Amino acid sequence: MLAAILATAVPACHHPLHPEPIALGPARELLIRVFINDTPLMMQLDTGASTTSITPATRARLGVEQFRQTEGVGAGGKLAKAGWVWLKSTGLAGDNLAMQFATVVDLDNAGGRIAGVLGMDMLGQYVLDVDLRIHRLTLHREGEPAMQSPDMVGVDYTPLPGGQIALAIAIDGHPATAILDLGANRTFANGHTALVPDDEAGTMSAAVGADRHRIEFRATGAVEVRFGTLALHAPSVWLGELPAFQTFGLAGRPAVLLGTDALAGRRIVIDPFAHRVYLSP
Repeated sequence: MLAAILATAVPACHHPLHPEPIALGPARELLIRVFINDTPLMMQLDTGASTTSITPATRARLGVEQFRQTEGVGAGGKLAKAGWVWLKSTGLAGDNLAMQFATVVDLDNAGGRIAGVLGMDMLGQYVLDVDLRIHRLTLHREGEPAMQSPDMVGVDYTPLPGGQIALAIAIDGHPATAILDLGANRTFANGHTALVPDDEAGTMSAAVGADRHRIEFRATGAVEVRFGTLALHAPSVWLGELPAFQTFGLAGRPAVLLGTDALAGRRIVIDPFAHRVYLSP
């Protein structure tokens, strides 16, 4: 859940694509094996991030030089200056991207078990098929069929400047804009959604996003999120003014960060070329 400056990836030669297992991290992060400069690493899928990022420890392991620094923005607000590196190759689910930039950010990387996050600069090169029923990632190139089953529900989305996915939804019957964030293991909403905290819910301080900034929230339980004709059920929604809402241009509007808790047990297909998202029942 890291919004930074958008970088570009240049596709290398085409190879047959194949499904890749999704592992769960300590906080139920969605982790994928990636080969960066031929080195195997575990990276987090993060559709809420514009830019692929690696940790300083990963940069040292790869032996790549940092060539400049810029300001970064994460879920919890501004980050310390982010360095930039040049990656010769990045292999993911049977394909390879050459000439890839990445930022170097001091993320909370689960005790060194997570090497970084895959942002929309890389993920947006493909139709992204994330099956949370069987924990599998499949990539499809533009124009290739994503094998959508007839019962899947599709809706158009608005791409944000960093490639993130903004959806028109209803939350507890009220219209709102949701950012589809596979890098978040919880669903968040701001006060403009008209959700009311549970009476017994006290104020909670939690570390959110890959950058792990601590923010205070209150919670409400058993919230329905309407996606097209589908009713998703978030076990709880954490209410607060998440700085990411301002980053995404949603300050002062009903806004939701739709996490994987509301998407558990479903297949998600994101088509960045047609600007459509499909969900299984």
